[in-house]
Amino acid sequence: MQLFELERCHWPPIRLLPSRDGSAGGHCGPTLLTILEIAELHASMHIRSRQSIILTLAAAVYSLAGAASAQAELPSSIQEVEVVPRFADGALQGCAVNFQVLHRDTMYAAGEPVLLDGSLQVYNFGSGQISAVLKLGLLDIAGGLHIAPSQTYLVNGFATSIGEQNGRMPSDTPGFGLFSFRIGDQVTASIVSIMDTGKFSLAYQREGGSGGVPIEIDMSQAPEQISTWVECIDALLLSDR
Repeated sequence: MQLFELERCHWPPIRLLPSRDGSAGGHCGPTLLTILEIAELHASMHIRSRQSIILTLAAAVYSLAGAASAQAELPSSIQEVEVVPRFADGALQGCAVNFQVLHRDTMYAAGEPVLLDGSLQVYNFGSGQISAVLKLGLLDIAGGLHIAPSQTYLVNGFATSIGEQNGRMPSDTPGFGLFSFRIGDQVTASIVSIMDTGKFSLAYQREGGSGGVPIEIDMSQAPEQISTWVECIDALLLSDR
């Protein structure tokens, strides 16, 4: 079994690297993760591997059919979703839905495909301190770097979680926005919606715009992911660090 060390000398990004001597532990020495760093961890570890499949598919459509016809041939949404637990100091501290959605952005990108790379994270810091984080980066299929949205929030029908937002936090992952929320009615509704239907919705805005682009994250065809979410949230709410 190959062991890995956590490379944190040059933050960001965090990288998992094969340990040179086969032993665990890195040459940077032991470090403690802050709350923000815990929320940051998943994205920098998964950006390259998670975006490659969807981007390769979209690029193939474009290269074979040409940009104009590809816009007509590309499905309205291609999604990859994964539920993962978050641990700190050997204990469960959070549950996350990592997602990638390739969709046509008609509001800010003239209908061109845009990759949404992000996650919905729920954390229990003990003593009733439960909060949620939306992390999101946008990547235009034409190329370039991730771009952070100017705003993002959860959507439940005609209501949103904007009133439960604590604010935007600085993100150490280039091109990503990190938005924190208290656990109010709308955030709770989104957490429960994933449990009940395997779906939740969000909206994002780009710099210079006020219109929200609504996106539904759908893992209803992956019951094992829904079960993992239910089990993780149940365990998270029962834990008290």
